[in-house]
Amino acid sequence: MAGGTAGHIMAALAVSDALIARGMALDDLSFLTANRDLDIELLPAAIYDVVRYQGRGLTRGGTSITRVEEFISTTISSSLAILGPIRRWRPAVVVTFGGFYSLVGSLWAKTLGAKVVVVEQNVVLGRANALVSYLADQVLLAFDETKLPGRIKGCSEIVGNPVRPDVVELANAYSGPRMSAREQLGVCRNELILVITSGSLGARVLNASVAGLLKMVDLELTRRNKDEKVRIVHFQGGKNRVEVDANLTLNGIDYEARDFDPRLYLWLAAADVVISRAGTSTLFELFALGVAAIYVPLPNAPKNHQELNAMYAKRRGAAEVVFEGDGFEERLAFSLNGILFDSRKREEMAKSASTCASLDAAQRVADVVFKWESY
Repeated sequence: MAGGTAGHIMAALAVSDALIARGMALDDLSFLTANRDLDIELLPAAIYDVVRYQGRGLTRGGTSITRVEEFISTTISSSLAILGPIRRWRPAVVVTFGGFYSLVGSLWAKTLGAKVVVVEQNVVLGRANALVSYLADQVLLAFDETKLPGRIKGCSEIVGNPVRPDVVELANAYSGPRMSAREQLGVCRNELILVITSGSLGARVLNASVAGLLKMVDLELTRRNKDEKVRIVHFQGGKNRVEVDANLTLNGIDYEARDFDPRLYLWLAAADVVISRAGTSTLFELFALGVAAIYVPLPNAPKNHQELNAMYAKRRGAAEVVFEGDGFEERLAFSLNGILFDSRKREEMAKSASTCASLDAAQRVADVVFKWESY
């Protein structure tokens, strides 16, 4: 049960790959997910057995009496609608990554005798996962700092966050992830590369800051009398695009903006520094690939989980954190220039990131599933 964000879905797909590698048939796997464009794209019905929860959020369009009535009506009808497929599946084990639909689905599945496994990807338990955890048979955590009530502690285990097999393969490359990625992308071995990514949908604050950031990095290059070029690859996401001034004069920077690239993980591995939001999937991919990072946490993330995620990485020396607000561009540029032009600092941060990696997380989730169901 996973959906709503690319991070949830990619982790769920990593676990499904691990289950299939252990001998489970694809026909024995089913997904309950949200009904959004992203879920449809990443979990196509042509490949997977998928049921999509049709519910609607209360905050969309305001909270008038009519909206509240629609929310209650839709929630009840959608929750009842997924009971049929769950009864048909009769799952032996449910693995849930969060979201309201997963709360409802877990309740139905538990009633029908399924074992329930909660995978919490963030430092703090999400609302749905916090509730499901009280009926869970196992709670699997990405971070060793997650605080749990006493009842839940007894069935918890720290496994890390599942990352996609492509990332694990790259992390284990003989020549190292950085050199392997650069070879696959056709990028010069010694080129200085900054990657900026703002998630699958894009972050307007990050995207809008790039023009100012380019100018300040270019000025720093000039100040240091460096002849080298900095290559900046900016993934703007599917929404919230911001056009960078075509007349912007840059002497030491090669800049490229992209919407989406399925090979983003290769660019992350190839980078000397990455600027990103602080979603858990991004953190653990950068941990796995051993890359220095600057995180800009989403200010209104539920339970402030992005800030908590980012500060976890910072305390371990794997990243710096820059918060939105007054002087954001200047503070971001100051942090970036201090890392980008200091090879020793980049290397130290990259090594620290690698110590936080959990390359076997998907397999460890699969191990828990196979405790109750053998194939």
